[in-house]
Formats: sequence, structure tokens, C-alpha cells
Amino acid sequence: MFNSKSLITMFVGLNSVLIYSTSIYAMSTPRVILEAGGGSETYGFGDLLVPLIGNDFESLYIDGAAKYGWDDAWYGSVGFGARKFDGINHTIGGYLFVDRDTTDADSRFTVLNPGIEYYVNSWDLHANAYVPVSSKQQVTGTAYADELGIASEVDAVGHQLYAAEYDVIDEIGDGADADIGYTLKNNIPFLGGSRFDLGGYYSNYESGDNLTGVQVGFWLPLTKNAELRAVDSYDNIFHNSATISLTLHFGDSAEKATTKNHLLEQNIRHLGTLNTGSGIRNQQGLEQIHSLAEEEAGANLNPSSSKYTSTDDGSNNPDNPDNPDNPNDPTSPEYDNVWYFTDDGGSTFKLRNGKNQCTASNPCNANSFNQFDINVVNKVAPDANFFFTNGTYSATTTQTANISASTSLTLDDGQSIYGRSDDYLLPATDDARPTFYGSFELLGDNTLEDVNVDGTGTDATTGIVAENTQNIMLENVAVSNYTASTGMDATGAEFNNIYNLSLDNVVVENITAGNGINGTNGDDGADTTTGAAGKGSQGASGTDGGNATGISISNSDNVTLNTLAVQNIQAGNGGDGGDGGSGGNANTNNSNNYGDKNPVAITAGRGGNGGNGGNGGSAIGISINNSTAVISNSHIAQVKAGNGGNGGNAGLGGDSNSSNFDGTYHLYFEEYGGYAGSGGDGGNAGQGGDVIGINNLSSNVRINNMQITYLTAGDGGNGGYGGNSGSEDYNNNHFYCNNCPGSKISAAKDKQSRLEAMTLEEVWPHNAGDGGRGGAGGNATAISNTASTIDISKFMLQDVTAGNGGNGGDGGNGGSANAENNTYKDLSVIFDDEGGIELDNGLTGGNGGNGGSAGSGGSAVGITSNNHSQANIENVFMSNIYGGNGGNGGNGGNGGNANLSNNVSMMNATNWRILGRTGGDGGAGGNGANAGSAIGIFSSDDSTASANNMIISTLISGYGGNGGNGGNGGDANQENNINLNKGATITIQPSTAGNGGNSGNAGNSSAAQISSENVTTSNVKQSNINAGTTGTAGNFGESGTNERANYDAHDLQSKDTTMSHDGG
Repeated sequence: MFNSKSLITMFVGLNSVLIYSTSIYAMSTPRVILEAGGGSETYGFGDLLVPLIGNDFESLYIDGAAKYGWDDAWYGSVGFGARKFDGINHTIGGYLFVDRDTTDADSRFTVLNPGIEYYVNSWDLHANAYVPVSSKQQVTGTAYADELGIASEVDAVGHQLYAAEYDVIDEIGDGADADIGYTLKNNIPFLGGSRFDLGGYYSNYESGDNLTGVQVGFWLPLTKNAELRAVDSYDNIFHNSATISLTLHFGDSAEKATTKNHLLEQNIRHLGTLNTGSGIRNQQGLEQIHSLAEEEAGANLNPSSSKYTSTDDGSNNPDNPDNPDNPNDPTSPEYDNVWYFTDDGGSTFKLRNGKNQCTASNPCNANSFNQFDINVVNKVAPDANFFFTNGTYSATTTQTANISASTSLTLDDGQSIYGRSDDYLLPATDDARPTFYGSFELLGDNTLEDVNVDGTGTDATTGIVAENTQNIMLENVAVSNYTASTGMDATGAEFNNIYNLSLDNVVVENITAGNGINGTNGDDGADTTTGAAGKGSQGASGTDGGNATGISISNSDNVTLNTLAVQNIQAGNGGDGGDGGSGGNANTNNSNNYGDKNPVAITAGRGGNGGNGGNGGSAIGISINNSTAVISNSHIAQVKAGNGGNGGNAGLGGDSNSSNFDGTYHLYFEEYGGYAGSGGDGGNAGQGGDVIGINNLSSNVRINNMQITYLTAGDGGNGGYGGNSGSEDYNNNHFYCNNCPGSKISAAKDKQSRLEAMTLEEVWPHNAGDGGRGGAGGNATAISNTASTIDISKFMLQDVTAGNGGNGGDGGNGGSANAENNTYKDLSVIFDDEGGIELDNGLTGGNGGNGGSAGSGGSAVGITSNNHSQANIENVFMSNIYGGNGGNGGNGGNGGNANLSNNVSMMNATNWRILGRTGGDGGAGGNGANAGSAIGIFSSDDSTASANNMIISTLISGYGGNGGNGGNGGDANQENNINLNKGATITIQPSTAGNGGNSGNAGNSSAAQISSENVTTSNVKQSNINAGTTGTAGNFGESGTNERANYDAHDLQSKDTTMSHDGG
């Protein structure tokens, strides 16, 4: 081992050689280096060199440097140095720094760092020594042998477990490193000015293995003041480490290959520290306090143990067995009142055996761990510790063949469960933990350690529950696979009103809430031939999806959450709405020969409305309500809210079809057409569920070193389609004669058919149904802070996506109204002066249904602070925050056609009038919905938030939805074949085609911004912050056609016959 004193002496002598003999003057230009890197460690580094006196050939300077790593280790360094250029091609220098190092174990050390350096042409050489001037070891805690994996110092006996006890030491040592580098000339293409280096490092420790390693690096200039650095190291203890960094430097020369320009160069120090923020490598060591033999034999402890402060006589030392307050009496085992269980054999628990069972040498079998036996143990030996070997055990009330029908297992106050190795000497490792199928209810003062709690095959929806108690601790526990039934909530672990709650190294995963139930379809209406057909019934609405939560904490104090992994939390989807039933059809075939009765109008059934879709459930990683908590070193990932259910499609309106054959000889005659059924409205869609990483409500929470990734809000469902209205087809055939059967003829009428008036009317279908509304997309928030105070340090957020809005349903098409009238006689008919025939009184096509409006996109926010809250945020990295897209509006339905064909042949009829007809209007297109915003940090007006040191990349708001197209108007077409006697008058009114529907409006885009106005930010770096675009408005519907054809089938050229057209 080198002599540190001789090295320091050499450094002092070297600086004394650097004599300033020519033109010495004060130099005022400092040199600054800023570096940020990642890889094995994420870190920031800064270096400031200030020349005190010197010239172009020599310099005396002071230097300060600091580094901070993501592992919470750091160092600060201050020193002075001298450099001298000989005027030819050599530069020599020396320096002395004092480093203050804080390790990842939060130990603090002071280290003296002398060093020398030499530059010749393009080569540079550096050598450093590291000499601790404070203690090289610090005690960071104590641990038993089983916790450290030292099985030889552990013994299980009867109902006890004994283990040796150790101090845990954080240790540094004397060290040294050396580095040689070569810098390429600037005129070399692509690599000019690049530096390559190779170095080695060494440290020796009193209680651990010595450290030996090598390091290589490559520095690539990007601009005059920026370069990219890639470094890799490998050693016998920490193995491979690598980082890549961006370095900015100001005040030094860009020409590194010229020796005289190295007077302001960075000192090359601290090799082998790539994976820590500290400037020196530390190791964890152990120092035994008392051995297993001492524990079991009850020997006196050494009063000078590093755990305690010595006294003159040792009588007040807490380890002194004569001290009644001794908390570590060597006669006390590490665990007392231990009850041992195994899944491999074992004895059956028997009530009469009392404490004489379940010992280390005679463990009980797995079936003996049930609620009855737990309660018995609690009576004979309160505060029991249950030890389990690897295997499967039931966490249900009773041992049954069907554990899914059982309830959770209750641990009495003071009872705890530990997973152990097969010989009980060591804690169970990840792959060998005992697994309990079911769920636990904890009554207080309970510990679960090194176990798995699993809901597979059970009906449990929550893994661990504790309420109105204290002192609950979970360590090295996995809670997984809890799936709720339809529409029910699921939670990994739930704690309410707990004082002193600790979760350490806990995994909660695969928590799945139940999906909502789909609505049933409505029934179709019954058909009819007379009167009114049956209506279609409405489809049933879908139910909401269940909510899913990883960990829920409410009304609790002194909560510590460390090293948590909450992942794969899935809320339930909303159920789809049922489809509406179709209306019944109305069909008639009337024959009214030689009678005087009018056919009865018929009405088809209306289609049923579609059922509404259920809302998607919300998903939360960790929920904290009315509590105080600290969260450290944890990760929340893959949390997804449920999608909204789709609205049910509406039922179709029933058709109305009539065919009438009339032979008439007498009296007033009036023919009614039928009514088609209206289409039902489409069901509205359910909203997408919200997703939140950490929901902080009315609480005080501190967060340090937290990662939240892959949060996805639910999409809104699509609205149901509106039902088409029914169509009407109407066919009338009318015959008149003067030789009708005598039994029905009055003598006053001279046996001639006498028709005083005839009216054919009311072919008028109802309208189509509207499309249902699309559901809004859910909001996505990484950390929601409501009526609370939250302090956040070292927070990484990635991939937060809000839900897209659902599309509006299309409107139904209007039904067509079609009529054909055939009216003629075989001989002459005498009409009185008031007689006349009117055809097509109000023939109208049904209007198309309106398209449903779309659901808006959800908002995506990194951190929110609202309702009188305060948020203090430091060192945050956010990336990939996406607002939801607005849904597209539904298309309007087309209007129904109104088509008429008249065939008229009557010799003596007068005063004919043919009315116009109207095509149905097209439905309006639904409006597109607005996009969701994307915001890094949001604070409401009544709250405050401050953020320092932020990097935000790729923050994009959603796109506005497109408006729906308007439906086309219905056609109104007519064909008239007319054969009348001269002297007759016929009037034909104009027809009106249906109008095209209005277009739907486009949805607006939304904001993409780093923070809202009420947030104070500093030192923010941003990239790729973009707002989505506004949607496109829909097209207007086209109007229907309006065509008419009139044909003269007889002699209408007589001057006594007239034909007029009212405007058409």
C-alpha cells in the first residue's frame, strides 16, 4: 500500500518548483464546465476554475466542483492548483482538493485528494491519491445473522429462533487512480479534437475486498463549447458501469491538441465512480456485536459495542444484563413465541396439545393453519409469530374443498406471519416464498414478511385489509391476482384509520375490476293487420365497470411506503347498451266491394330506443385520503382505466303497407293510408374512466425518487345508431259501376252509382331516430393533489395517455312514403255539383335522424394542484404526455322519399285536384368534440405550485374530432296518367323535395403547455411541445330531387277541358 504522507509531500514539492518568473499578472477569466449524464447512474456535474495569477505560460488557480447522482449520493470539492507551460511542448501541474462525500448509505466522509498531471503534445497523463481524513467507517444500522444470510449463526429451537447480531458498516478506503489520454488533431475529419483515454483505479478496505478496476472513455466535440462523453468501467466488486453525457464548457480554448491551451483544462479525477454521485467508492461491511453462542448461552455483552455509548462502569449500558431496561438481553432470542408450519408433511394441530406442538423440530402441517387454530393459539400464546416454509397455504376462514366460497382469514392482534427457508433459519427468498391463497384481515400489531398473498381461484376482491388499528407492517410481500366479478371494485391492499403503517419492498400487481354487464336487447313489437302494431321496447342500459386500486390508504398517520411496485391495475369496462326492439309492421289487404264502409287507418309500431352504455371504471395506483405519508423509491406502472360501453342501436320503425280494392256504388267514400313507425333513438355511450397514478386527497405527502409510467385513461364508448323509420307503401284500386246488385241500391238513385266525394289521404311516415352521444374520454393524471400539501423530489413520469372521445352514432334514415292510386269506372257516373276527387293529401317522406354529438377527449396532466393545495416539485423528468382526441360526430340520416303514381280514368268527374308531396329532410350531422389538453403541471387559481429543475419532452394535446355529414334530403317524384272527359278541371300542386341536413361542427384542438399560469417554474428544459389540430367540419347533405311527369291519356285538347299547375 502506498504511503499517503509521501505523496502529499511530493505534491507540495512539485508546486514549489512552479516558480512564476515572467510577467505574472492577475487572470480574470473563469472556466465553467456543466455536465449531465445517464446510464448506470443519472447525474449532474459542475466545475468552476478561477485563475488567480498567471499568464499564457503559467497559472495558479482555485477550483470548485460538485456532483449529484440519482442514488442520492453526492460530493462537493474545493481545491487549488498550479500549471506551468515550458514554452515548447510540455505542461506540468499539481493540485490539492478536499472532498466532502455523501454515499448512497447517507454516510459522510472527508477525503484529501492530491494529484499531478502532465501534458506533452497530444498526450495527457494524470495521477490521483485519495486519503480519508475522517473516520473510514460509519455504522448505518444493525442486523441479525438471518437478515444477512449467515445461516451458520442462526438456530431454531422449540418456539424460539436465535441469531447473532452485527453492526452494518459503511466503509471507504485509501485509493488511487491514474489515466492516460490522447487527443486527435482538429484537422481530422469527423473526429477532430476527440479524446480517447484509458485508466485504472484501486481502493483498499479494512473489512471488505480491495477494489481494482479499469476505465475507458471517449470525448467527441460537437461544437466549440459542447462535447459528447461516453465512459465505461469494470472492476471486481461493482462490475460493469457505463454512462453517456453531454458536456458544456466555457472559458477554455477549443484547441486541445496544443499544449499551452491546457492551462484551464478540467482535472481528471474520481475514476470508477460512474454508478454513484459520490466521489469515492464505498462498501458495506459487518462487525459482529455478539455471536450465536453468546445469544444462546446468555453471555454478557461487550459494553463497548459500537451500538451504545460506554459509561464509566457500564451499569447504565442498555446491553448490560443487569440493567432492567435492557432491550437486547442476550437471553432473549431474535424471535420468541414462534409457531412453525410446513407444506411438506408436519403434524396436525390438536387442541389438547396446547403449546406442545408446532415447534421447530415438530412443525404443524399446512391444513392446521386455519381460523379456528389461529384463535386457539391466540388464547394460549398471544402475540404469536407464525413461520412457514415454501409451499401453498389457505388464507380463508375455513379449510374447504372450494376456497372460492370462503371469506378472508383474520390475524388476531399481535400475530405475525413470516416466510422462511425449509430449515427456518433464513428468510424466504423471492422464488421460495410461501403463498397464501385468499385474503387477510389484520386486527393490529401485525407483520407480514417474505410471503405472497394471491387471489387466484378465490372470490376475494381485496388482498389485505386493516381498519381502525395500529402498527401494521408489510415487508417483502407480493399481493397479486385479484379479479372482481361483473361491475365490482378490486383493490390490492386497503388500510383505513391506521396509526403507524409501513410497507417496504411490496409488490401489488394484477388487480382487475369487473366489467359492466351488457344491457339486454329490447323485444320487437307485434305485427298487425288492423289498428296499431306493437312498439319495440327499449334496450336495457349497460352497467358501469368496477374501479381498480393498487393500494388505498385513508384516515391514517405515520405512513411509510418504501420500494413499492404497483403494476397492472385494470379497471372494468362499461357494459354496452342493449339494442332497441323493432316496431311491429302494419299490413292490410282491404276489399270493399259494393259497400259503403271505409277502411280503418293502420299504424306501425315505433322502434325502441337503444340502451345507454355503462361508464368505464377508474383506476388508481396509490390512493391517499386524509393521511400523512412518505413515499420513497417506488414505481407505478401499467395502470389502465376502463373504456366506456357503447350505446345500443335503436330499433327500426315498423313498415305500413296497404292494398285496397274498392267497388263503390253509393255514398261518400274516404280512404285513409297507414302510419309508419318512427325509428328509436340510439343509446348514449358511457364515459371512459379516469386514471391516476397517485391520488392525494386532503393529505400531507412527501415523495422522493418516484417513477410513474404507462397510465392510460379509458376511451369513451361510441353512441348507438338511430333507428330507421318505417316505410309506407300504399296501393288503391277504385271501381265504380251502374249495374250493381239491386239489394244495395236505393230507388231514389235510379240504380246508378253515385259518388259524392272521394278523398285519398294521410300517407305520412314518422321520423327516424337520432344517433346516441359518444362518451367522453377519461382524464389521465400522474399525481393529483386536491386540498393537500405535497413535496416531490426526483420524479420521473413517462407515457401518460388520456382517453379518446367516442364517436356519435349515425342518425337513422327516414322512411319512404310510396302510393299508387288507380281510379276508374266501366260506365258513366253522375256527380253532384259538390262532387270531386282529391288525390294524395299530404304524402310526406320521413325526416332523417340527427347524428349524435361526439365525446370530448380527456386531458392528460403530469401533476395537478387544486382546491387550496400546495405542491413543491424538484428534479422532475416528464415525457410522452398525450391528450385524448375528440370523437367524430355521427352522420345525419337521409330523408325518406315520397313517390306517387296516379292513374285516373273517369268520364264525368269534375274538380280534380292532385296535391303536391314532400320528401323528408336529411338529419343534421353531429358535432365533433373538442380535444383534450396536455399539461405538465397544472394549478388552479386557489392553489399554488412551484417546480425547479424540470425536463419535459413530447407533450402533445389531442386532435379535435370531425363533424358528421348532414343527411341527404328525400326525393319527391310524381307520375300522373290522366284520362278525363272534356269539360273536367284538374289542378296539380307543386311538390317539394327534402332539404339536405346541416353539417356538424368540427371539434377544437386544445392546449399543450408545460404549466398553467398559476405555476412558478425555474430551470426548465423542453422539447416537442405541440398542440393537436382542429377537426374538419362535416359536409352539408344534398337536397332531394323534384321530378314530375304528366301524361294525357285521353282528349284534353277540347276547349271545355282545362289543366292547371299551382306553381309547378
